[in-house]
Amino acid sequence: MSDLIQAPTAKDSKRWLALVVMLFAQLMVVLDGTIVNIAMPQAQAALHITDANRQWMLTAYTLTFGGMLLLGGRIADYVRRKRIFLISLIGFALASALGGLAQNEGMLFGARALQGAFGAILAPASLSLITVTFTDVKERARALGAERLEWEAEPNARGFYERMGGSYVRDSEVTEWGRVLEVLGVELQ
Repeated sequence: MSDLIQAPTAKDSKRWLALVVMLFAQLMVVLDGTIVNIAMPQAQAALHITDANRQWMLTAYTLTFGGMLLLGGRIADYVRRKRIFLISLIGFALASALGGLAQNEGMLFGARALQGAFGAILAPASLSLITVTFTDVKERARALGAERLEWEAEPNARGFYERMGGSYVRDSEVTEWGRVLEVLGVELQ
């Protein structure tokens, strides 16, 4: 009976902590693809973006993300997954900060394209790390279940954010908050 009940080891707790980090990274990628809709009118006014070019706030991200997703998976397979995960996570955060500091529409569109490119590398690297970190069938099912739950929860999280604080930050004249949130992957200029 005592063989069936074992205390978690330090290795186990590190794996589950790593899962939390990987899930957070995936949430950033998914949220960043859509949350810009909240800030679009304010960013358009602040950066003097025409109605014809406004769509590029979304398209620059989505186009590079979708176009590079398979390549991102191959890069994660051929190069060490952990290294690619960390590089793409840092690159994604820096591209988000660049978008938050954008002074014109070209700079914003370029930052959004960079976010999409780094997101396209980050997403498959995160998923592949989950599959190689959790080798036991039951643990892998739990980890991938958490990933699936996160994808299903994203629209609710976006709605909750907008109702609870997004409208205040979006409508306020305090653009520094928008820039802080941009570093977190939420564009609210």
